[in-house]
Amino acid sequence: MSTCLASRGVWWSLATGACFGLLAMTRPEGLLLAAVTWGTVAVLEGRGVRRSMLRSLLCFLIIYAPYFVWRYHFYGYLLPNSFYAKTAIHGEPLHWFLARKLFEHGRFMQYVAPLVVAVAYVCATRPLPKPAKTLLSVGSLAFALAFLPYRQWMPGYRYDLPAAPFVLVFAAPAVTALLSRLQRGWRVVAVAATVLYLTFPIYPLMLHRDYYDRLAAGHIAFGKWLQRWAPADASLAGIDMGAIPYYSDLPHIVDIHPEGLLNPYTAHRGFDAQRLISSRPSFVALCHGPPRIVGDKEIPPPTGPTGEIWASEVFQDEYHYIFTICTSPTYNTRVYLRSDISLSEQALAAGCEVARQSIDANNRALPTIG
Repeated sequence: MSTCLASRGVWWSLATGACFGLLAMTRPEGLLLAAVTWGTVAVLEGRGVRRSMLRSLLCFLIIYAPYFVWRYHFYGYLLPNSFYAKTAIHGEPLHWFLARKLFEHGRFMQYVAPLVVAVAYVCATRPLPKPAKTLLSVGSLAFALAFLPYRQWMPGYRYDLPAAPFVLVFAAPAVTALLSRLQRGWRVVAVAATVLYLTFPIYPLMLHRDYYDRLAAGHIAFGKWLQRWAPADASLAGIDMGAIPYYSDLPHIVDIHPEGLLNPYTAHRGFDAQRLISSRPSFVALCHGPPRIVGDKEIPPPTGPTGEIWASEVFQDEYHYIFTICTSPTYNTRVYLRSDISLSEQALAAGCEVARQSIDANNRALPTIG
């Protein structure tokens, strides 16, 4: 895109603005990537690209401005709710936050460190062309954005991944330049080691290659069970608001995740278990292990959102357990039904069958309760 802007062609600049507009509508960080690209091109190319930049910006505004106005009018916030939910520090001291982020991203940084060293060597020994400088700016922003989310529960995957292509683009000529300095025998050894190093990430992917099968047997099957057997006006409250609500097609979903990714109230005002459960959803899906049983009562876990929901008087008085959905050997979704809602024996039997199949897919026994 920077090359298109630098070319100063009318259609190229309009196409760049259109792509940036669609990018900003797709992801909130798309607006930042557009701004960094425009800024870098303006600094490197000078006044010669002023008209091209204005055309690009105008096309961008024609596409993005109506969407922004609609979104603000509909939701009442300048940025998507996911931004507020993911970036809140929640009162944590800044130095602890930064230290924890470095630890969370350690796996990704450890993997790309040799590539970054190779890139730094080449950047220090030869001048970079202008498109490469733009790419370096955008890549640095992509990596910096990985530090915005409050908590990275999948280190080295979702938030770090956008920076990986930029590292590889720069690393390819850098590694080639370094290998060319070696003698032939050592070059063969180095190439073989580099290939093994670059293919190493396939290993964890192979370990989780059956993830979709387990997801289909668990969350997807449970969502389809809700779509088939839940009352027409039923609602679902849960933490995993992905495949389950999508396949359930229920008219009302209550997100009880503490981040508030799908719940603006939680994202802006904090997690309030009593308020969430007081909406009296028909089904509640809580993610946790088997409870401790004292007599005929379940003892909730001591901390976390699951414990707060579980400990509330409304939940204890108005809900009862029906079955457990399993999506991994260590991750359960326990399903509760509001006591004033009746399901047929056929519906309950079908739900228990879904639960059994999900647990069979993970090779584990059904957790027992009193």
